[in-house]
Amino acid sequence: MAGVALAMAAGMLLPGTAAGQNTGVLEGQVAQGTPDGAAPGVTLLRVRKFRGMTEVGAVDSATDAQGRFRIEGLEVNKDLRYYVEAGHQNVAYRTDPLDLTALSGPITLTVYDTTASDEAIRIDTVLVEFSRADARTGFIGVSERVTVLNTGPRTFVGDLFTNPATGRSLRLPLPLAALDIRLGHGFGPDGVLPTDEGMASRTPVTPGETVLLFGYDLPYEGTAVSMEHAWAYPVTDLFVLVPEGSGTPASPTLTQAGRVTFEGNTFLVLQGAGLVPDVAATIGVEGLPPIAVAKVYADTAMRVAAVAMLGAIAVAVTAYAATARRRGGAMADATASPLEEERRRLVGALAEMDDARDGGRLPQAEHEQARALEKRRLVEVMLLLEDSNDSARKDSAREAPRLEVSGG
Repeated sequence: MAGVALAMAAGMLLPGTAAGQNTGVLEGQVAQGTPDGAAPGVTLLRVRKFRGMTEVGAVDSATDAQGRFRIEGLEVNKDLRYYVEAGHQNVAYRTDPLDLTALSGPITLTVYDTTASDEAIRIDTVLVEFSRADARTGFIGVSERVTVLNTGPRTFVGDLFTNPATGRSLRLPLPLAALDIRLGHGFGPDGVLPTDEGMASRTPVTPGETVLLFGYDLPYEGTAVSMEHAWAYPVTDLFVLVPEGSGTPASPTLTQAGRVTFEGNTFLVLQGAGLVPDVAATIGVEGLPPIAVAKVYADTAMRVAAVAMLGAIAVAVTAYAATARRRGGAMADATASPLEEERRRLVGALAEMDDARDGGRLPQAEHEQARALEKRRLVEVMLLLEDSNDSARKDSAREAPRLEVSGG
């Protein structure tokens, strides 16, 4: 996150008075919102003009020493929307879309000083929604809507600007088996970084409310899935939704909260409140459809073919980490088992396939077919790893000295 980011300064359009005139004046002020913060002073501005989702022009300007600005000659049209951007202490601020045919009079855009401390960060609501399980692949999709509150008067930036290469703001833990992470609303152009606990945002958190949307896939076995999930900040309310008829939500600590209907769809709901930071909740779904197809790569010939296919795909750990498609802990280990190495190759292959599809190098139909096979093999590898870890724990327990406790 290099260079000076632009911060939003809002302005208002005063339509021209001459008959038939279709230009106007955009004016307003950039103001400091941190009580003991430094005055913004002269601030660079950029006014962006959009028609629908397409940017069709931009004008650069600046405020005076008191943060005031006045920009003349802007086109007035009901089909146009304007955004005013500016920057303060390297953080970007931007107005809501401005319909210049409907605005009158100047407005104020508030900017804030920054802080590296997350003591004012908490989570108001977490909404975890399971999709319908895919019995063909043995995966179930999960989406999260996390409403973050910055209750302080400063924008939280963590070490984004003191550590430009790997700095981060919000910690965002993920379930251990989360795959194919998909980022939605609330993440800036620098996205996220993988971490040992999941991922971390590279976006500053301004005072007030920020909504984050993201999703991932979980593998399941048999007819149930379960995950251990923690959040890094206090959570006021947690809701878990499962489409009715797609399974039953289950948790030893959350409360069954009946049904809710939204946009014609009915969901079964679990509810929790007052979650402690970094303490995992167990969340699952029971009654999933059994996996419909026998596990792939059941014979040696298919296994060799899979290795040959993967060998043809260039997998770079740094590219893997940069895409943040999978949580980043312990990505390289010289003592990794063959199963662990295969898991890493498979995850990297999935990321490469997605990149090839996005770049137009792999047709969609071929992508879906190849990806389904790799994901099924990944499920098998993860289950084998789990069995291996269970056996190792049992062996360790058998070898551990026994502690005898007696009375008296």
